[in-house]
Parts: sequence; structure tokens; C-alpha cells
Amino acid sequence: MEQLAPHRALTYMVIKDIRDEQHLFRESHRHMEYLMKLGFQGHAGYIDEGQRGKGWEMLEKHLEHSKGNIELVLVSDFEQLSGDVGWVLLKQAELEDKYGVTIHSLRENQLGVDKEQGLSFR
Repeated sequence: MEQLAPHRALTYMVIKDIRDEQHLFRESHRHMEYLMKLGFQGHAGYIDEGQRGKGWEMLEKHLEHSKGNIELVLVSDFEQLSGDVGWVLLKQAELEDKYGVTIHSLRENQLGVDKEQGLSFR
């Protein structure tokens, strides 16, 4: 049996109603499956309640305190961090440069270009 590397990841979820245990369980399970496929054994999790969280601030605090132990941040959807595509791209590059982490999305958002609306997530 293949030995998995002991990588560390941070998961971030925004749940509309934190009391919805079934939704919370499903999202947690999806995050864990994704991380296991990549060989990550240990992870920390953070849950925000509402439509969009205060994700960037929380992510930076965790990454500062992790002292290089976190290699990947997994979010359910990039739009949960910000509806502003440009901001997401800038922050993603900043966190990668500053802390050496990559940010993945379960939804695998694609960037879309619309002549009237500009860049958006699809």
C-alpha cells in the first residue's frame, strides 16, 4: 500500500446556516475526499456562517501562525471569498508568494469574460 505524505491543508467553508448539520457534513466530506485524493493526511478547518465570509483575513491569520506547515488551502467556491474576480486573483498570488500555499476550489471555478460585465466566475 502506498504511503501518503504527511502534508497539511486548511479547509474553508461558508455555510448559510451553521445549524444545517446535513449540509455541513456533506461539505466537510467533500473537502476530506478531495484532500485524501491529493495525499493530504492532516488538515485544519474553518467555517464561516453567511453568504460570503471574511475568508482572506482568517486565511492570512492561520497562515502566519502555521509557520510554513500549510501547503494548500481548499475552499468550496472562490466566490465565497469574494465576488470580485480581480481581488481573488491578486490575493491568491499574494498568499502563494508570501506563504507558499496554493488555493484550490472544489467547484473548479472557471473565469468568464463578458463584454458588459467583465471578468466573472462561471
